[in-house]
Amino acid sequence: MTDKALYLNGVYDRILNEITEIHKQKPTQGLFIQPTGNSIIKLLQEAAPSPANPVILYSSTTEDLRNVRYTAEIVGWDDKRELDGKRRERAERIIEEFQKQEGAGLFDAANLIEVRQMRRFAEPLPVEKLVKTSDGKPLSANRTRSGGFSYVHPLADTPPFAD
Repeated sequence: MTDKALYLNGVYDRILNEITEIHKQKPTQGLFIQPTGNSIIKLLQEAAPSPANPVILYSSTTEDLRNVRYTAEIVGWDDKRELDGKRRERAERIIEEFQKQEGAGLFDAANLIEVRQMRRFAEPLPVEKLVKTSDGKPLSANRTRSGGFSYVHPLADTPPFAD
């Protein structure tokens, strides 16, 4: 586990909820999140997350940008623009089989994040509880738009999960 975590600002709740429901039955099944945008998430590119070396993910939803609602372990990352045939086929097959809310599979964006053990927090966690690695300051709660990401420190104590 690294000393840095990733915060995604505003992912569709239906996507994260679907992953959470699948992980209740199959917690180690790799599933995918596809953040919009073409900026590479350098933390994931450099950390090379894997099942043996995961990176913690925190995410708010598009409906509630001021609170962290979900957490998971990132166990893989790819730049979709450079994704080779077999890895692309694997991702498309998993999305087709498990992730109906993702629609037509891979879409045009840079980052493909593979996660396991997605969980929903029992109570919303204010985003300002996450501390940025860049300057040691809390994330701002003044969020008005979805999108983007921040590098944060993993929480010392994980809040309770919904179930």
